Parts: sequence; C-alpha cells; structure tokens
Amino acid sequence: MGSDLVLKQQVEGLYQQAVSSDQEFCIDLEGQAPDGTFLWEWAGLSTAGNARRSVEGKKQLIEGEHYLLIRADKQVTSANGVTQSREVVRIAFTLEGFELWLLMLDTPRGHEIRQYFRECHKRLQLAMAQPTVLNQVMAEIAIAHKDLTQVVTHGFSRIGAEICEVKAEQAAMRQDIEGLKRQQHKRRSAPTKHRRIYEQVVKEHYGGACPCCHRHRLPLQEEHWYDRSLNGIAEMWLACRECNDELGVAGGPGREAKKKQFDTFQGFVHFHSLGMQIELL
Repeated sequence: MGSDLVLKQQVEGLYQQAVSSDQEFCIDLEGQAPDGTFLWEWAGLSTAGNARRSVEGKKQLIEGEHYLLIRADKQVTSANGVTQSREVVRIAFTLEGFELWLLMLDTPRGHEIRQYFRECHKRLQLAMAQPTVLNQVMAEIAIAHKDLTQVVTHGFSRIGAEICEVKAEQAAMRQDIEGLKRQQHKRRSAPTKHRRIYEQVVKEHYGGACPCCHRHRLPLQEEHWYDRSLNGIAEMWLACRECNDELGVAGGPGREAKKKQFDTFQGFVHFHSLGMQIELL
C-alpha cells in the first residue's frame, strides 16, 4: 500500500508539471524525476542510451507527434586536455507520448504503471455505476409476486374464478420477469463514439491488424468480453472473426489466455478516451 501511495504521488507530480508547461513537448527524459533521479532512470532503464533505443524501437511512438529528438553539440575535454565536440541527443515527450511509452516499457516500473492505471480505471467505473431502471422494475415485480404468493399461502383464497385470476396474474408476472431477464442479456452493440475510439486504437497501435492475434484478417468484429449485454467502453474490443469464434461466449471459460491482449487494448483505449483527466482516487 505504501509503494502504491508513493507511485500515485509521483505520477500526480509528473502530470502537474506537464500540464503547467506551455510547451507541447514538455517532458524531458533527462529531466529530474520526483525521486530525484533522471526520468529514464525512474522508469527503470539503466542508461540514457537504453532509454533512447526503447523510444526509437516502438512503432507506436511517432517522432514529431509523440516525441522529439533534440540534438546539440557538447564540448567534452578528455583526460589529456583535448577538447572535442560531441553530439548529444535528448528526448522530449508530449504528455500522451510519455504515457504510451511508460505503458509499453518492459521494466518493473512499466508493470507498476500499467497495474496502477488499471486499478484507477476500475475505481472510476465503480464510482460511475448507478442502479438501472431495469433492476428497479424487476425488484418491484418480485415484491408484487411475493405479496400475491403470500395471499394464496395464508388461505385467502377466493372462489375458483378469483383463484384462476390470481394464477393468471402470477403467470403474467413470471413472463414479464423472464422477458426482462432476456432483455437484460440481449446483445448490445458498441455506441458509435466507442466504435470510433476502438478503430482509432487499431489503426494507430496495431496497424489495422486484429488486436487479439495481430493478423490482418478483416473485417474486425465487435467482441463482448464479459457479457453480450454489456457495451461499456471498457467491456468490449475488436477482433477478427476467427478470434471471435475461438473466444466463444462472452464471459465464458478459455479467455484467460487472451486476457493480456484485452488488457493491453483497453490500456490504449483508456488513454485515447480519458487521457490523464481521470480522477486519481
């Protein structure tokens, strides 16, 4: 818990520093991290050279859009007193570029960052959850059904016609409940704004390939991860027909093998839709 609090404070400090800057490429990897080290060192890399290679080696990071390579000449004096000019390259990120780079880092810090934002996103989803009209209607029907059952159980029966009427009402209510249950689990497509975000993520981070198998097998289909009735932005993704068939029923067994691909896709969706405007609870 203590390390989570430290990470939260450090991330908030970096974010505040970035948003207060009037420059687009506002995060310098040679700059000071919240713990007093270089930013690349805070991210878990051993040298500045490794940091540069980790940036240039990622096709999702685009020079000029996510980061800049700032080149400058530096005068270096050797042990024998000879001064020479040496090129020094610094990397400056946009806020979005820095977020993407951290999420893709194969370091302990990168893992902590991914886990941290997944937890933030879960807490945000829980905070936004509200009772649905469907749940309220079902609760009212259940109470009415219980009342009618008690009337019959305690001997307040009427003549045959009245008993038949009560049974008919009970049957109608059961049908209503079953209908509402079927409606609750009816397949729901992704809203248009969510679909646009999914397609943007596939284009920018997967080169148009299937996020599940990374093959170019079009068209990509909407795939419900938890339940076919749940179409929140964090509850769906895109997959090719073959992967969709292989995953089977939403929420069913056998999905654990593809959980990492789904979480990675949702990480990109999260930053495209919410960025760092998320309330760090």
